[in-house]
Amino acid sequence: MIDYIIGPNSTFIADGKNNLVEEFGKDYGVYFSILSCIARGKNTRSEIEDVIGKEVGAI
Repeated sequence: MIDYIIGPNSTFIADGKNNLVEEFGKDYGVYFSILSCIARGKNTRSEIEDVIGKEVGAI
């Protein structure tokens, strides 16, 4: 069950992605990049800004 929930083809993953796209509109890519950084252990503002190459504001 856990493998299904977190698997790449899980409906939960697609639903989460769709919700982010709907909420953040055309800037959703920046938010996906921030979440990706956090998932990889980059969790300070400066680390995230270094990776995505732009200022992200207060986190």
